Amino acid sequence: MKRIFIYTLFLIMYTTSLLAQKKSLTTHNNAVWMSLTNKIYFTDQFYLANEFNWRRADWILAPQQIIERPSLNYKLADFVTGSIGYSFILNDPYGDFPSPLPTKEHNIWEQFELKHKLKNLSFKHRYRLEHRFVNRVVQETNERYHLDGFQFRQRFRYRMTANLVVKRFKKTNSKLFVKVFDEIFLGLNSNNLAAKVFNQNWLYVGLGYAFNAKGQIQLGYMHQVLQRNAALYEGNHILQLSFSYTFDLKALFKK
Repeated sequence: MKRIFIYTLFLIMYTTSLLAQKKSLTTHNNAVWMSLTNKIYFTDQFYLANEFNWRRADWILAPQQIIERPSLNYKLADFVTGSIGYSFILNDPYGDFPSPLPTKEHNIWEQFELKHKLKNLSFKHRYRLEHRFVNRVVQETNERYHLDGFQFRQRFRYRMTANLVVKRFKKTNSKLFVKVFDEIFLGLNSNNLAAKVFNQNWLYVGLGYAFNAKGQIQLGYMHQVLQRNAALYEGNHILQLSFSYTFDLKALFKK
C-alpha cells in the first residue's frame, strides 16, 4: 500500500502540471543547470550548507539564472532535519518570451525534510516555505522598463525524492545509484488564485556515483513546467550536472 501511495502521489503531482499547460500557450526552452553543494558538520546534529547554481539557457549559450543559497541545518531526529536559509537569485532574460530586464530576488526560507526506507528504496520528503522579495518591473512606455524596488511574495514547495542503489563497490566504498524526484511550487499570496496558485513543477531522473560517504556526482534530465503568467507556460528540457561534498569538522569541536 505504501508503494502504491507513493507512485500515485508522483503521478498526481506531474499530471496536474501537464493539465495546467493545456489551458494556455506553451513555449519550450533547452537549458543546462550545474550545481555545487557543500555541507560542513560541526556536530552529529548541526551543520552548515551552501548551494551554488549556475543555470544556462539555449544549451549553455545564454545566461539564465545564478543562485547562492546558504543555510543552517539541525537534525531533530534520525529521520527529520529542520533548516533555515537565504537565497540570492539573479534572473536573466531568456527564451522566446524574455523578461524585459534582468531581475534579482532575495528570499528567506524554512524547511523540514523527512526520510524513510521501503525495502531497497530510500525516500525523502522536503517541505519548504519561501518568503520572497522580487524585483518589481514597471513599464514606462511600449519599449522602456525600469525596476521599482521589490514586491513581497510567498511560495510553498514540496519535493519527493526516491533513491535506488543499483551497484555497490566494496573495495572503494563507493556506489552507483538512480535518483528520481518530483517537486511542485505553489504561490500563496496571489490576487488571482486560479491562475497563480500553481507556479511550477520539476520532474527529474538521474544517475549518480558516490565516491565515498562524503562526495558524489550526478547527471540527469529534468522536465520543468513553469507558469510565466495566466496565458503563458514554459515546458523546458534541462540537462543537470551536480556535485556535492561534505566536510566533517566534528573532531575539532569535541572536548
